Amino acid sequence: MTPKLTVVKLGGSLITDKDRPLTPNRRAIAVAANAIAKSLRNGNQTRLFIIHGGGSFGHYYASKFGLSTARKKTGTEGVSKTAWAMIALHSLVLNQLVREGVPCKTVLTSEFLSSDGITIEKKGEGILNNLLQSRYVPISFGNVSITPRGTSIISGDQIAMSLVRNRNVDRVIFAMDVDGIFTNSNMKGEIINELTSAEIFLGKKRKFDVTGGIAAKIEFGMHMAEHGANVYYVNGRKAERLESLIMGQDSVKSTRIYAKASLRKESLEI
Repeated sequence: MTPKLTVVKLGGSLITDKDRPLTPNRRAIAVAANAIAKSLRNGNQTRLFIIHGGGSFGHYYASKFGLSTARKKTGTEGVSKTAWAMIALHSLVLNQLVREGVPCKTVLTSEFLSSDGITIEKKGEGILNNLLQSRYVPISFGNVSITPRGTSIISGDQIAMSLVRNRNVDRVIFAMDVDGIFTNSNMKGEIINELTSAEIFLGKKRKFDVTGGIAAKIEFGMHMAEHGANVYYVNGRKAERLESLIMGQDSVKSTRIYAKASLRKESLEI
């Protein structure tokens, strides 16, 4: 049986200023990278897979040129600029992780996923197995998928979902710029400790968002729980919370969706 995998998704709202084009949030990137590094230094034996979103980098150009998760014919300029923006942001994230001592290895979606982002191809399984067995931390990011039938965006959330479907994923951690999921679209007040339905959330997109916003993340989370993963939505600017979740703890201020076979209760703030 393959080792359990923890997927950490660094959201675009965390690592960039999503309302200002091509603007990274360097402090948030540093905090998240430090939390990941500390979890490894503290003896975390769980295999990690890191994903990051596009925020005001990839989403900016994708929105400008009409790219989305729906496959369609599109011009080369939009594809080129979107792909460039994602690589530029990835370089910033990867640089900070490596500086913190995280043994990362970039894996492009084209290297391990099918063109629709749903399944992990046979060659991809070999790549991931080799990296994880060698104690590397694979890192990937939302990117452009190009086929003769057209172009589409494979989002970071889709990557996470494909891992849950095809690997032994124990937990998925969405690191965001807020404490969790709120009961209203104003994102104020108390967060929801445990989600059991996606219908109660009034979705709100951030500027430039082309992959569905928080509402889509909750829907993905519900599907992940159905496939046996515990899902957490946590403030990635709170290093202790992110580190604790990666370490396998549960009593952290966050919103969670529990795997159907392991429902648990209660949450305490760190």
